[in-house]
Amino acid sequence: DGLMAQRMFLMALPMAIGTLHLFEGYFETDRTKALTISLTTLAVFQWFNAWNCRHESKSIFRMNPFSNTFLVGATAIVIFLQFAALHTPFLQKILHTTPLSLSEWLVIIPIAGSIILVEEIRKFFYRRKLVYIWTTRNQNFIFLLVLLVGIFVLAFSLRTYFGNSFCNRLWAGSEREVKTFREDTRGESR
Repeated sequence: DGLMAQRMFLMALPMAIGTLHLFEGYFETDRTKALTISLTTLAVFQWFNAWNCRHESKSIFRMNPFSNTFLVGATAIVIFLQFAALHTPFLQKILHTTPLSLSEWLVIIPIAGSIILVEEIRKFFYRRKLVYIWTTRNQNFIFLLVLLVGIFVLAFSLRTYFGNSFCNRLWAGSEREVKTFREDTRGESR
């Protein structure tokens, strides 16, 4: 279904960008902290996303938050489990996590909360049927945009995970291959 694809794409972008941004901030100094922050950021994104998905067009701010008691209970359970994963020595060993400070939580929550803003904007246009009209006329453009964003996220992930030195080595390897190829082709043409 087209609406589901739109929602998945729109939700994936802030999740990927926010998580990779926080990961990059800690990767060079403390890899365990970087992985813990990434795991927690993705979890918090999902907490907010679960509340976003209650209705495909109605704003989250216009619904009674306690009308779905199962969602309230599930949210409480996953928050408890996340804190247990970060603060219980047994789970820290299994999951390779480390505790997060209050200041780190105060960075993670607003970044993960951005998913609400993205979905509220989508719902606003969906209610006015502007997105449907625009997407049906521009399907090729949307495919190209998704492809370019995917390439950007992949490149950013590689640079973040392996560091600039890895990317520089890849580029240097490519330059050496081009130089060798040019030298070989010049030798053959003489």
